[in-house]
Amino acid sequence: VPEEPAVYVLAPEPEPEPETEPEPSYINPLTGEGCWEDIAQDRPVAVMLNNLKKALPQLGVSQADIIYEAPAEGGITRMLAVFQSVDGVGNIGSVRSARDYYVSLALGHDALFLHAGGSPSAYLAIKNWGAAAFDCVNGPYEGTLFWRDKERRRNMGLEHSVLTSGDTISELLPTYGYRMEHREDFSYPVQFLDEGQTAQGDPGTKVSVTFSTYKTGVFTYDPETGMYAVEEYGNPYVDGNTDGQVQVKNVLVLRTDVSNVPGDEAGRLKVRTTGTGSGLLFCDGTVQEITWSKARDSAPMAYLTPDGQPARLGVGRAGPRYKTVTMLRFRADHAAAQDSVFSEIGPEFAQKNGLIPVKTCCESGEQYLTRPDLGRRLSEDGVQKVKDQCIEGPDVQLIVADGLSSTAINANIENVLPVLMDGLSAAGLRVGTPFFVRYG
Repeated sequence: VPEEPAVYVLAPEPEPEPETEPEPSYINPLTGEGCWEDIAQDRPVAVMLNNLKKALPQLGVSQADIIYEAPAEGGITRMLAVFQSVDGVGNIGSVRSARDYYVSLALGHDALFLHAGGSPSAYLAIKNWGAAAFDCVNGPYEGTLFWRDKERRRNMGLEHSVLTSGDTISELLPTYGYRMEHREDFSYPVQFLDEGQTAQGDPGTKVSVTFSTYKTGVFTYDPETGMYAVEEYGNPYVDGNTDGQVQVKNVLVLRTDVSNVPGDEAGRLKVRTTGTGSGLLFCDGTVQEITWSKARDSAPMAYLTPDGQPARLGVGRAGPRYKTVTMLRFRADHAAAQDSVFSEIGPEFAQKNGLIPVKTCCESGEQYLTRPDLGRRLSEDGVQKVKDQCIEGPDVQLIVADGLSSTAINANIENVLPVLMDGLSAAGLRVGTPFFVRYG
């Protein structure tokens, strides 16, 4: 009787644990958002902004962490844009003149304050309160920290043409001898919702804030983004750097005392920014009553619920919302980009194109997306393979890497690589052995 064949039982391979994406180690104190660098001790930058209809669009506002808006003379409003970091912001403006209540708001953030001129009371406040102020009109900063945009000057007028930029601010502010970090006793009291929490309150999907017959701001909640899209003057409020409609995570409507400055021929206003007052907090499509307080001009704003607990804001800042056509194009391009990013080069690619295959320290394309630093280093095996199989000391070394677009590599390598190799050789250059880097 033949022996029964052995029976082999194959146990399934255990599913690998999903890799957790690294989380930012630090928090932006003005928005509650995570960030990769510790910026909490840096003094923010506060910039006075023009908001006349004639001077629109403003620039850089979608990247502001906080935007304060208050009435000024003649029914107009001015804005104060506060940036915890100006890295990558681009142009900011147009910059206009200060009022004393804006100095108070900037001082409450211990901010570096940029403006172009100011009312007599603003200059008195800067002097008496010791604000770190940088003035384009009556200071030595025009042509360096600020400049006048030629197109705006021609089309809008001289007073609406002053701009600055994130790069300019980052480069020049540290050279002026001012303190760049918060004073030791400074703390920012605003608190934010925990991850996964949403704001609670009555329905609050749309709010109109009427400053005057000239200016009304409208904020409409978009459940798709969780943000409020902003309008003014009957049109979307647009950041000229992106051409996108500005959205904000939180809308705070603060009630206070506003009166005319006695004897001021220009009709300037007095706006109370200290003490306490009532207000409304709109967040996540809801609204709740709050109380605001500011102990003194150098103190930050604080917000409390009716029972005296800190009012928790939603995590986020101002941000752009693109026009519908632009958004649809973006989504189509984004879908194509995702297909390109998440598809991988086949195993036959290197041999077919005469390339030596090596790999970085990343174990997958997903890891490369979250840990690009590992994608800048070859694995030990890859380093050894290059040493063993590649020409030493070439004049030119050609490296093909899948990076973020395997689609582009597959579509172009057969046409581009031979031409490069032949052209370099014809020029009398010694070309190194080409190799392909996966996840690099």
